[in-house]
Amino acid sequence: MWCPPAVSRLERVLGEFEVGAGRALRGVGWPNGPTDNERLYRLPGSTFTLLDGEHWHLEELRRRRPDALIVQRALPGTLAEHGWDAGRLANAAMRWWGQYPFDERSHLVPHNELNLSYERGDAEDDWDPAAAGPRYERIATLLAEVARKLRDEHGFRGALHFPAWSPGQHWREHVERWKPAVDRFDVLDFHAYETLERVRDSYEWLRSHWPDKPLALTEWHGRGPDDVAEERRVLAWLARAFEEDRNLIGATFFIWRWHAPAPGWTDAWDIEGNEARMALFASPPTAGETANPAKRGPAPKSPEETVWTRAQIVQLSNRIADECQVAREAMLGCAIAESDLRWNARRPPDPADDERFWPDVSAGVWQQAVRWSAEYAGLGLGGGYPGRETTEQIVARYYDPEHAARLAATQIKHWLEVSNGDVLDALCRYNWPARAPSANPNRENYRRGIAEARKLLGLPGPQPAATLRFDPATPAVLQPGAWQCSAATLAWMLESIGRPTSVDQAVVALGPRIDPEVGLVDASGAGLVQTLAELGLRGGSLGTAGWDDAVARVGLMPVAIGGRGWYHWVGVRRATPGNGLELANPSPGWKGVGDMLSRDQWDQFGPFALVWIELTAEEEMAQVEGLEKKVNGLVTALAHVCDIVIEPLAAKHVSREQRIEAVRQARQIREQFLGPRPTLPDRAA
Repeated sequence: MWCPPAVSRLERVLGEFEVGAGRALRGVGWPNGPTDNERLYRLPGSTFTLLDGEHWHLEELRRRRPDALIVQRALPGTLAEHGWDAGRLANAAMRWWGQYPFDERSHLVPHNELNLSYERGDAEDDWDPAAAGPRYERIATLLAEVARKLRDEHGFRGALHFPAWSPGQHWREHVERWKPAVDRFDVLDFHAYETLERVRDSYEWLRSHWPDKPLALTEWHGRGPDDVAEERRVLAWLARAFEEDRNLIGATFFIWRWHAPAPGWTDAWDIEGNEARMALFASPPTAGETANPAKRGPAPKSPEETVWTRAQIVQLSNRIADECQVAREAMLGCAIAESDLRWNARRPPDPADDERFWPDVSAGVWQQAVRWSAEYAGLGLGGGYPGRETTEQIVARYYDPEHAARLAATQIKHWLEVSNGDVLDALCRYNWPARAPSANPNRENYRRGIAEARKLLGLPGPQPAATLRFDPATPAVLQPGAWQCSAATLAWMLESIGRPTSVDQAVVALGPRIDPEVGLVDASGAGLVQTLAELGLRGGSLGTAGWDDAVARVGLMPVAIGGRGWYHWVGVRRATPGNGLELANPSPGWKGVGDMLSRDQWDQFGPFALVWIELTAEEEMAQVEGLEKKVNGLVTALAHVCDIVIEPLAAKHVSREQRIEAVRQARQIREQFLGPRPTLPDRAA
């Protein structure tokens, strides 16, 4: 089973190209047709993206430019053409490698911009916010499996690149859906276009989520053939970025030349044939050159503006939180989730897009929206876009963290009161779509912010949600595939404490701990506990558990059991009076077991592993109190049956009406505490 590569292996791969400070890593996309190759070989840039159809240039390019980092982009056809099958996609991605060498120097990206319908081969709406999250998760799950097959079945030993998304299509909003799959790849690719601000914003956003992950900007360009001044700004910034960030491994302009363009395509982004661009890439700016703003670019920040560090923002957040009597973790967690503590964070990054994004234009550490600001309210515009100059004036106010913090503290304090102190619930209501966690697509981002804030503040562990309760009646999650019983059981455990999870999400969360060939790799259940920890939950396990170990925990907390002789994982709801366990079985009927497991079957299918989610003391107390109330109710009901129901029935001269009333009371008590009496099958005549 392949695991994410160790840094040392990746360093060996990247070390072939002396990646890091002092390298001219600003390269180009190789043309998809004939050109003067000598001009490409002479370019100072040492990164090339080689498109799928140009694979035959690989050997010559390696020989002529041994210093080059060559990213081979495989385009094996749409996902639909391959039936969304990871094995077929992996085979197609490697179809040229039988003719050309692949080794530890090789860099392969197995597809491209799969958040676009024409790359997937379907007719889905890429901009539908309701469909985006599940689609990103499905794509990520598929890519993770493609990576595994490339490693395990094809023996690929080079660096695998996670394919870049097309900018937009809600890719950032759903990062938690696809983030786990990135761990299966060595490098994370990204695309950004038009302005330096957009390129830099994409880089900074990715770096905030992956502080140490190797990144590659495998497509970028300006706004057209006359935008060379802006492209010079990008190249100057890239020169400095490569010196400062060893793990930014390369960047390629798209493209040297695009032949046989599709309808609607122009030569606006070609280098060849554009003398100004040819000169720029033949002699790009150095790291010492200032990236002065181009005339067509957004207005620069004035030199007098204060640049805030993360440490200063943390100190400010804590001070304002204390002054306004707001929980520090709520204040800081909000700032991390909204901006990753960047004082000049902006949505959208380029002011030229403000009118198109309106009213979703926000700025600063806590990302207050211009539309709902006090500054906008006094303009009397009725919600309309106020124009670029006015928008920038308001944005500038929220680039002042002190001003933004005081307003944010007031809002967060209000929502904490509404949410009875539940930090996650309050932050989910702070910004759009302002919904409770269970219905908020940004829930995991806020959960991440809270966890990171608690770490920075030195607080113990992640804060559990105040609404976290175990519900043993949660419906079983059925497994779609024969190998997914552990994933379906994990999904049920999470569902039972109020964290909606699909089987596909559970597979991604388990990562290399689950394999289509064998299911859960470690039969002891240790992989489930590790996954729970990564999800911010405390779990426990017994590799070999006894019957009494299970009975002691079931009903009080989410419990899973896996029988080695059963080759199956199930959730357990509770123990039954008849010496059995009531199951949440992802595959009812497997080896004759449905929703109940007897003691004899435990012995038959064992030994069993046991995994559970530990509840906090507060939650355990709530569970105990609930059980105590149920027991007290049963005691009262039993006393009522003995004293009020049975005794009159035993007395002489009891009328028919009294007997009917006694039976009615007994039935009412049974239904109140145990539910309706099950219908008995008809007896044979």
